[in-house]
Amino acid sequence: QQRRKTARRVTTLEVEEAVTGPKATEWPDPNKRYSASVPFLLHPKQLDGWVGGEKGFDPLGTTDAIPVYLMREAELKHGRVCMLATIGWIATDLGARFPAPVFQEVKSTVAAHDYLVENTFYMSEMLGIIGAIEVYGLWLLFKGWGGDIKRDAGDFFLGKNFLP
Repeated sequence: QQRRKTARRVTTLEVEEAVTGPKATEWPDPNKRYSASVPFLLHPKQLDGWVGGEKGFDPLGTTDAIPVYLMREAELKHGRVCMLATIGWIATDLGARFPAPVFQEVKSTVAAHDYLVENTFYMSEMLGIIGAIEVYGLWLLFKGWGGDIKRDAGDFFLGKNFLP
């Protein structure tokens, strides 16, 4: 017995969909929460509860890979270093120097590093002090992140005036 071939009728809607592709869904999707600062991106759930998190600004999605606590710590550290460097550069260009004679001989801000490395031992001492502060900060970071101590990111327990 031979089978009869039957043709199926194609509707106009099926033809239109085949030519133009599926219909676009409503945008923005009312079932999703979008970022207030970058409205075409989804709001990162990790930022809820953090200062600045209510705007949902994370365009690169870094908090998907790195915990917000570490990102916040890095943000505060970089901001503080930049502020100190800016003030130091401006003060040095305006002529402010430490009182020792070796510091008075420095001609410019640009030449200060090389001059002090070649003619003094102060840069080694400064490196040691900065290294000790970094080790203390790293210890605090891991203790705070692990929940061993109650610590906000950027808090070095120097007093409430230094909190962000």
